[in-house]
Amino acid sequence: MPHQRAMTGSHDRQARDNDRRANPDPPVEIDIFYDAKGHQPLQYAGDRKRRIRYHGREDNELGAIESSVRHDCSCISEREPLSAARTASPGSERQYARPPRQRDTFRHGNLPEALLDAALVRLEADGAESISLRELASDAGVNHRAVYRHFPDKLSLLARVAERGWQQLAQRLKRSAARKAPGEPALVAASVEFFLFARDHANLFHLMGGARINTEGGFPDLEAAIIDALQVFAVGFAGTGMAPDIVIERTAIFVAALQGVVTQILHRRLHVAPAKAKSFVTDICRMLIKGIR
Repeated sequence: MPHQRAMTGSHDRQARDNDRRANPDPPVEIDIFYDAKGHQPLQYAGDRKRRIRYHGREDNELGAIESSVRHDCSCISEREPLSAARTASPGSERQYARPPRQRDTFRHGNLPEALLDAALVRLEADGAESISLRELASDAGVNHRAVYRHFPDKLSLLARVAERGWQQLAQRLKRSAARKAPGEPALVAASVEFFLFARDHANLFHLMGGARINTEGGFPDLEAAIIDALQVFAVGFAGTGMAPDIVIERTAIFVAALQGVVTQILHRRLHVAPAKAKSFVTDICRMLIKGIR
């Protein structure tokens, strides 16, 4: 009996298969529509077998659709069940929500200046060693990749910070010298302002007057800013009646000596009371000017 039931079941399945081949089910047709801009949706494997129609395209164009489909166009998700697709008359349109595109750009009013401002804050607080490009990007509120578009490395950033420091110093030196008579009075006034700037921005001054950043001449704007600031002292020496051919040499010697004195005061190797610091620098400058002349 079990053998007879197994044989009967096998005959029944074979009969159903023969009947299915003789009378196939009508194909299921599902309409897929384009979005408002005419972009075609993605075509997935098995669409031809299910006879999914793409309105506006002939069947022989489906291969071209596969190769030219855009990844950012709206499409029916592969996970969406077939029953969710709408069936409508040809020519009707179905709108699909376009997902937000990920940006690879960084918008900022003036990113280089914002990065310099952030670098100056960190420099004044903790010195040049505390500066890193990634942390500056975080301070400015941008992705770290945006920083490298303006400053390829830390050295280029420090050069720009030092350049800004020399520009600020030049403005202060020119204002101080302009209030005094040409010659020694202007030189002394500029020298005292040099010391006050160093005292107010000690870490920035150490960066400006420390190891030379532009050793390979890669930052010409920095060199131009330095020359512009020191030109105030050259004009001062020219106003003393010094021979023009030795003005530049004497200026370099004077500035080197002045920087050394100021640095020793900042490092507290020269013990000068804060209340007497200006008068001390004034006396030193007068002695240097007298010796150089």
